[in-house]
Amino acid sequence: MFKHQNFKLSNRGVENYFWPINRAEVANLYREMIQDSASFFKNSNTKEDSEFFEHLKIINMYLVLKIADLYQKKILEFSIKGEQSKNFDGDIFDLELDQSKNKYLDYLKGIHWPEPSKFRIHRKLRNLLVTKIRNDGLSRQDLYDINLGNEIILTGINPLASRYARKANNPVTLVKIIDFFTGANSDDIQENLKRSESEYFNYRIFSNYLEVFTTILNNYGVELSAADLSEIHNWHKDFSLCVSYYQNLLKKHTSNLPKSLWTSSAGILWNKILAIEVRKQGGLVTGFDHAEGATLSTETIFPFIEFQEVDVFVTHSKTFKSYLLEASADQLYTFNCPDVISIDENK
Repeated sequence: MFKHQNFKLSNRGVENYFWPINRAEVANLYREMIQDSASFFKNSNTKEDSEFFEHLKIINMYLVLKIADLYQKKILEFSIKGEQSKNFDGDIFDLELDQSKNKYLDYLKGIHWPEPSKFRIHRKLRNLLVTKIRNDGLSRQDLYDINLGNEIILTGINPLASRYARKANNPVTLVKIIDFFTGANSDDIQENLKRSESEYFNYRIFSNYLEVFTTILNNYGVELSAADLSEIHNWHKDFSLCVSYYQNLLKKHTSNLPKSLWTSSAGILWNKILAIEVRKQGGLVTGFDHAEGATLSTETIFPFIEFQEVDVFVTHSKTFKSYLLEASADQLYTFNCPDVISIDENK
């Protein structure tokens, strides 16, 4: 990465050290994109085109990441041309940014989750064994072995959820998220992507939405080219088609939806889609803090990721709760904040 032989050393260290990306600027960019996109949704009339808005909201978090990657690539292209970059090899950044720009979307397209197989008995025995060994208050089962009723369904291992379940003395069943989307197949997804006309796209609303990001980038001295805008547009249409594909899979089996859903992370697309559908059917969704306390900061963006599709959010302590509530003020898509509680509260 560095051409060390060109460094000029002195008793003050390396005098001609160069790093092309300013971390503080990137952090500020993230916050502005989060706050301004949240404001866009909060102040828009979603009745005009509710389904299209729903997809915009689902995809927004991933577009923020994509725009941030694009911004960094633009800055790199500009910065490493200068004289001060002669000790710096920028090729490694070009390679990484090219490989990662569509990483999550490529993952969505390549999924293959087969229907339940003949090995159901083996899986049932494995679930019983793991439940006994882990002894974490969670009963592991396959979705098709559950009589849902009023059972609480958790879609991912979460230490805080285990503690909360024990404290509330509630039986909680841990189910793999793939059980809700069995049959997802990359070949089917590719066929669906070819029929792009089947996905309704509101160009006027999307243009107004995208203007939120282009305005911010312009303020940072970065202008998107026609090719950049075309790439974002095509990326968004493909992402929206993938969302529709997974939503349709879920809607075929609405009888499998729990009345009480606990999710491990709303950063996972399938958790988002499942949570949205459970709430549409009148169910209650509870989210749980994770990352082992790494989000304890006055500048946390956790509410942006975790608060959009839940009714209740459980965090580590009252301090976490106060930080999250303060941060959530300009990160939510609606004026309604979920009920945030800490594990040490009597509730």
